[in-house]
Amino acid sequence: MISIVELMVNNEFSDVDRLKNTYVHGIKEYLSNFGYHATDIDRSEWYSYERKILMDTNAPEPLLCHALDEQNKKQKEAYAVLVN
Repeated sequence: MISIVELMVNNEFSDVDRLKNTYVHGIKEYLSNFGYHATDIDRSEWYSYERKILMDTNAPEPLLCHALDEQNKKQKEAYAVLVN
């Protein structure tokens, strides 16, 4: 299932690519602890996807939301929400 995560960046000068990579790594690590996989799909070259992370995962939506919550607690520069 493809899920879209939207990043809300607190500072417009933040390195969005670094934040995206941090979130992707954290989500993958969290889900792997429960036996699920996640693969990010890079569409950053498309302007409309500049602040979005596309994840292909077999994890249920509530677990993906929990993974995002855990990452949001660690981040000070951004906040992420599941769009679909």
